[in-house]
Amino acid sequence: MPEPVLLEQLHLSLFLPIAADKAVVDAARAGLDDPQFLDSVHAVVRNILDAVPALAPLSVAVDW
Repeated sequence: MPEPVLLEQLHLSLFLPIAADKAVVDAARAGLDDPQFLDSVHAVVRNILDAVPALAPLSVAVDW
């Protein structure tokens, strides 16, 4: 099987308000560290690619 070719990369930046207290920061970090977060991001991107016929053949990798 031939090696896949990287066509494009998308970078996502997530920001908290500067004034966010420690509990909010800790909760956000816990949410990002939850494996379900990456699974959800993968599923959303896959659904978007499937909705655009020209992009449907692309595969998706989500890394943290």
